[in-house]
Amino acid sequence: MTPSEAYELSLQESVNGIAYSSRMGNYGTLERFHQIIDAISLLQKELRGRTEVSRELFAALFVLGNQIDGNVAGAIHKGLSVPDWVLGGGIASLNEALYAIFEDHNA
Repeated sequence: MTPSEAYELSLQESVNGIAYSSRMGNYGTLERFHQIIDAISLLQKELRGRTEVSRELFAALFVLGNQIDGNVAGAIHKGLSVPDWVLGGGIASLNEALYAIFEDHNA
């Protein structure tokens, strides 16, 4: 995956992908989730040391973290089913990758 592809994947997933579908309890596949995390990790390496990030990317990354985390928490609160791989490290891995970008350190 190239940095450009990682950027586009992050934008897509924040608008029409998992950030949206997780509202309905659809978290996609473990492989797709890892692809999203890999894209974010690649972007982190590309952005390392920069003092500015595009508003579009910043918004996409915020939506990914906020919506997925919030949707999972809402599902748990309502007693709805959430895949074990999401609860067993998927959310933590996603948040770790996002924090690495925002805090400018290695995940």
